[in-house]
Amino acid sequence: MTLQLLRLRLLQSRPVRRWCALRARAAKWLFGTPTTVLEVLNAGMLLVWALAVLDDRLIALPLYSTAFRLYTSSLANEAVSAVFFLAFIFAVAGIRHRGGTYDVRSGYALQLSALLWVGVAANFLGAYPPLNTEVLAYGFLAMICWTCGCHLWTRGKQSRRVRGKRAREVERA
Repeated sequence: MTLQLLRLRLLQSRPVRRWCALRARAAKWLFGTPTTVLEVLNAGMLLVWALAVLDDRLIALPLYSTAFRLYTSSLANEAVSAVFFLAFIFAVAGIRHRGGTYDVRSGYALQLSALLWVGVAANFLGAYPPLNTEVLAYGFLAMICWTCGCHLWTRGKQSRRVRGKRAREVERA
């Protein structure tokens, strides 16, 4: 009986209530729309690739050496890493907020990253064997990113049009 009272008292304490409220808000933000999970996953993968391409030891691994044999110079690695990092910054810019402008930004960011993932899949396609897991995984990721990016872009444009129509109706009234 005393353990249950202690548990109830602990659950009603201020730090635990704050933690539960914070966790609920984070879950509502992350899982509020289906595309948010993809945007966060995509941004994380872009950051990992931006940092991993800088390390020459990754490209020396047997799996990556045939796929990324063009990136043997350090300037090429830094340029590819910069492209991935800029795509990461662009992806993070639209993740936090919702609304017309942010949806358009997120849509463009997902479409840009889809093009990067197609490039990664094409690099792995050039490696032997021609059809490997990386080609399928990054190709599938590119297809999902492109589809969700188009959806977000369209939804953002439509919400901006609706907001503009409502503003004109208010001015006329």
